[in-house]
Amino acid sequence: MPKASQPHLSLINGLAVLEAVLAAPTAVGSRELARCLGLDRSVTNRLLLTLASQGMLLRTPRGRYVPGHGVHGLAAISLRSSGLLTHALPLAEQWLDRGCRFTLGVLWRHHLCHLIVARPGQALNESLGAMPPGDPFVSTAGVVLLAQAEGDMVAKALSAWPMDAALAQRRLDAARSSGYASHTYDDGTRSLGVAVGAPALAAIAVSHQDWTDLDVTAVVGELTQQAAALAVGCQDVASTLSPVTAPAD
Repeated sequence: MPKASQPHLSLINGLAVLEAVLAAPTAVGSRELARCLGLDRSVTNRLLLTLASQGMLLRTPRGRYVPGHGVHGLAAISLRSSGLLTHALPLAEQWLDRGCRFTLGVLWRHHLCHLIVARPGQALNESLGAMPPGDPFVSTAGVVLLAQAEGDMVAKALSAWPMDAALAQRRLDAARSSGYASHTYDDGTRSLGVAVGAPALAAIAVSHQDWTDLDVTAVVGELTQQAAALAVGCQDVASTLSPVTAPAD
């Protein structure tokens, strides 16, 4: 990501507050947000009221905050302009038909945000936003994205990782050298992940519990082709969008 020469601290703090409210499982108040984010409570309260005035948050009668309608508006606009989800859903269906789990994720700060987590036997619509943001090291999608990330983001992810940091670093090094992430979990599930785009805008990963005779080269090659097509599809959507106009009521 490009670095601002003079980053605007209020904007940075506002985004942090917005993210914290969106990630909270229940309505959250200014006191606990300030404590969690290390901000002055008066600053936090002012940012919350500003976000609520813009429709990004909703203030409950008890003075706590939940996501507002404006967040869904931004989500709709971003999905239209990126084309990422639209082009990824058919891929999810293909891998589900083969008995595989399919993940589409993006790296935000040092968390892996799951757009799709599709499991065999589950309706595809239930896969959208099915998991909260999580530790990138537990997913091959997260590892392959971190492998392309800048040093400060990697350092933050490593510092937040509660397990063996040396093991996490080895996973990153392996993904950098091979161009994909691979991991076998305790239950025998094998997972493979590749980045979408260069620089990466997302990652896709597939996993299966019974890949005893897995041809890694073939699956990685297929995933790489799909990731390339997905990146091109997103670029095509962006280049053909009509100007945004106010919709008629």
